[in-house]
Amino acid sequence: VALDAKYSDLREFVSCSICLEEFQNRDPRSLSCLHAFCSKCIQTMLQVARKANSSLTNTICCPVCNTSVQIPEGSTKNLPAFFYYNKVQTVINSMEKKCMICKTCQINSISNYCFRCTTGMCIDCKDKHDAKYLNHPQMDVDRDTMKYIMCEKHEQQIEAFCIT
Repeated sequence: VALDAKYSDLREFVSCSICLEEFQNRDPRSLSCLHAFCSKCIQTMLQVARKANSSLTNTICCPVCNTSVQIPEGSTKNLPAFFYYNKVQTVINSMEKKCMICKTCQINSISNYCFRCTTGMCIDCKDKHDAKYLNHPQMDVDRDTMKYIMCEKHEQQIEAFCIT
């Protein structure tokens, strides 16, 4: 269960907390306070700060910790790249390849599979599903039953499974 919480935390870690877009192809940059945002959002914050001060200030306020941050030479290109992004994205990709995240909440590992809905679900979502769809045929998911489950994302049998 602890692994499940880490998965959702990692998803947030690779997204800009301003525009909520994933960092992929958005040139994520780290501020001196170590919070990271996409270049476009940092540039927008800088423009807003300049308008508010009617000057060519190179200082913005981090929206997460309220620290005053200097943007070197007024350009996001002079900020360090968010060096954790590739490492975190690799971990996320590895977890997603396992195809065992609940399709409903997208947080917990699946414990059951509904054949009629063709979807895996965690214990919490199974209870909600069962209340609505009493007669759907299901099975508990374990290593032996994986051969019956097709991954919706990869259109092949699920190949990896981690019991936590």
